[in-house]
Amino acid sequence: MISRSGLTRLLAYTDADTWGGAEASLAAMLAELDDRYELALAGTSPSVLDRILGARPNAEVRFLPAYGGKFDLGSLWAHVRAFRQLAPRICLINLRTPASCQAGIFAALLTPGTRIVAVEHLPIHGRSAFVRWSRRQATRFYAAHVAVGEASARAIEGQLGLTEGAVRVIHNGVAPFEYAFSPVHPQPVIGTLGRLVSQKGHDVLVQALLHLPGVRAVIAGEGPLRDDLERLAAEVGVADRLELSGWSNDVPATLRSFDAFVLPSRLEGLPLVVLEAMLAGVPVVASDVGSVREAIDDGVSGLLVPPDDPPALAAAVQRLLQDPDLRAGIASSAREVAAASFTATTMAARYAQLFEEVTA
Repeated sequence: MISRSGLTRLLAYTDADTWGGAEASLAAMLAELDDRYELALAGTSPSVLDRILGARPNAEVRFLPAYGGKFDLGSLWAHVRAFRQLAPRICLINLRTPASCQAGIFAALLTPGTRIVAVEHLPIHGRSAFVRWSRRQATRFYAAHVAVGEASARAIEGQLGLTEGAVRVIHNGVAPFEYAFSPVHPQPVIGTLGRLVSQKGHDVLVQALLHLPGVRAVIAGEGPLRDDLERLAAEVGVADRLELSGWSNDVPATLRSFDAFVLPSRLEGLPLVVLEAMLAGVPVVASDVGSVREAIDDGVSGLLVPPDDPPALAAAVQRLLQDPDLRAGIASSAREVAAASFTATTMAARYAQLFEEVTA
């Protein structure tokens, strides 16, 4: 609906309980979105919504009870009541995973006059047959279905039996920050940032260290696999060259402390941290998964390797560290690509265009 102020009411919803790339992407987009919109935020984690609110301080906020499954009628009703009270013209559903935001989708479907824009950040199958069925049924009611990359969009279409082009592409983007090259340290430092979960492939990086004598690795993040990674590092004999540093409060500074950024993930959409590393002028070695190739031209703006291949990852890192000209050239090219095509401003403009289309 149009609010009393004459602005289009936009409700952004997430049920993420921890901060990650999907939530950072949402916050970056909302921060750059123009003033045609009266914004509301709804979600199940006060800490996540507070961080998003920092990007758009004037938004109205509703904290909702986490959804416990299809028989959790209390949470469903709380969602429906809140959505109807907020009465948005557009509801942006931010799907960290395909199984997320079920209560938010249900509530949006039951809110009269609301146009649903669903944004999927990971192109993976839902494990539950019910989730797969409900995802397919929900797409019939979306005003727009968005993925963060071409490869991700085509994968989602295939999983759900949708026609090609049914899922629209809006690439992730990052906010600009001060640019600086990082010199090679006496002992080269490679690093990555992310949740310590299997998807991120940090165990692959630990095993790659075995093939990188004299190189130190930093993994900035937290998660359930911390103890497993520490045990693996001890088993392969690289514990003295691995640092699990916890979450970083200053991502640009952390990135610029690396001689190379490494993304060893098994599965991704289009990870923000790769775009941030590119924009920071830090050369990237990344698994060739999801839509990473849409940002990185192999050998020009980064190096791509097969996922789950520690020797290939180590060889690409070694190639960068041993060739200063290649490292500098990749860093410069990557920054140009990120600044031209993967900024939060560009992302927000594309969402604004989409919002105009679905409310026309």
